[in-house]
Amino acid sequence: MLLKRITQQELSKRTGIPQSDISKIVNDEKEIWLLTAFKIADAVGCTVDHLWGYKYRKR
Repeated sequence: MLLKRITQQELSKRTGIPQSDISKIVNDEKEIWLLTAFKIADAVGCTVDHLWGYKYRKR
């Protein structure tokens, strides 16, 4: 959100997720469900992997 300069209110409008839930997710007070993660990733133009900072390593 910071890199895209999107407020919690704007993210709420884009995703349909209540702003209070977004606040709880950001502050680690609520676990994020996969569907919610996809909605947020889509709204900010990135992947779910990017949201979690996951990098795939080839073996």
